[in-house]
Amino acid sequence: MRRSLPLTVGLVLVLAGTAAARVPFVHSAQGGGDIPIKIGLIGCGGRGTGAVLDALGAAAKVIYPAAGYHTEDVAEGAKVEKKDIRVVALADLFEDRLGRCRQQLAKLGIDIPQAMCFTGFDAYKQLLTVSEVNYVIQATSPHFRPMHLKAAIEAGGGKYISNDAKSSAETQASNVENLIYAPTNVVGLLSDPGSQERAQLVLGWRSALDSLARGGEGFKLSGPEQINIYRSRVALQRLEVPDAPLPPALLEEARQTVARVTAAAPGEYARHAAVNAAGNLYFEAGLDDEADSLLVAEIEKSKSPYYFMVELADLAKKAGREADALRWLERAYADAKGPATRFQWGYNYLAGLLEMTPEDTARIERVGLEVLGELADTPDAFYQRTRLRLDQLSTKLLDWGQSGDAAKVVGALRDRTATICAGLPEGDEGRASCERFLKSASPASQGA
Repeated sequence: MRRSLPLTVGLVLVLAGTAAARVPFVHSAQGGGDIPIKIGLIGCGGRGTGAVLDALGAAAKVIYPAAGYHTEDVAEGAKVEKKDIRVVALADLFEDRLGRCRQQLAKLGIDIPQAMCFTGFDAYKQLLTVSEVNYVIQATSPHFRPMHLKAAIEAGGGKYISNDAKSSAETQASNVENLIYAPTNVVGLLSDPGSQERAQLVLGWRSALDSLARGGEGFKLSGPEQINIYRSRVALQRLEVPDAPLPPALLEEARQTVARVTAAAPGEYARHAAVNAAGNLYFEAGLDDEADSLLVAEIEKSKSPYYFMVELADLAKKAGREADALRWLERAYADAKGPATRFQWGYNYLAGLLEMTPEDTARIERVGLEVLGELADTPDAFYQRTRLRLDQLSTKLLDWGQSGDAAKVVGALRDRTATICAGLPEGDEGRASCERFLKSASPASQGA
């Protein structure tokens, strides 16, 4: 039996009958009492910083750089208007993002103690254990929010969880994202297989999805969102009856939606996003041949075909055609444009080699050296998303290269990385990230 939830979350409101999940914006008091709101922020980038400033009633200045992520800074002369709302804790995967958010809050006279600043992969868990926090703003990708919900339930403490609360309309839209993208995570968390609670949750979720598909609550969905409604319905069907064939009527509705949305896509980027969503829908519905045909045809039309090649590699691998999968990954890497993008797609190719042909040490060394070369002339290569990929690649290579020829390959890659690190400024955070790459966990592995 699942324990009862000690918190309120927008998704539960959906299933209680509010299709739009109207989670309220941060008001000056909770419930019926004058309880000061003490915010914990998960995700301290531009969106998260802006959400916190908005919650405090402080004006923000949005900055869109020529490259990279946007930021939201305290506007000149801004003041905290909502005196009974406090920010008490911050969490982010990256230390630099958290530090920037902390600096912006300091401009308003808000000092977040170091003990209340959490970074790393488990930062959200640490924040959710802070008893002082009673309102959590999630400003991360929707993909991570079910994970945060689970951690909040396990931590207890009666916290209210909201999405990035920029405004009532934006909060509602963010909860629609949860509704579309997180059905099995949340339903699986809140109910047991075969239980009456699960049947009710699935029914309620499906009803809310149907309402959105019909344009209920006045929301205008993007093309990919219209397609992903059917992906969610497929996921719910699988959750309820895992081994049963999907209803033909559901599959036909999905195909018709894909055809309508892709035909009506207003431009290149809209079509790219729609086809990507359609490929994922067909893949999860078991329509692998249709997914393959759709993506192969799109390669000839797209200006960024390497995105679809990775999905074709997944399809080939699922069918047991590992050689084809590696050919698609190799082609995707060859076609990718831009240093950061090339590193990401090179990572995909190298990870595929490590998984599917671990014995091919010569090929792994050649590709590994080429992929590391993508970082040599990129000043910001060892920050944020690329740094995360590099950490993941380091783990895979160290697990693979523990002895024999594989260990020699890891040594060659370590030497190449050392030359790249030497070109970075002493004491720079990027250099520290670079020097962690392929650093063995123990003396034994260092000598491998």
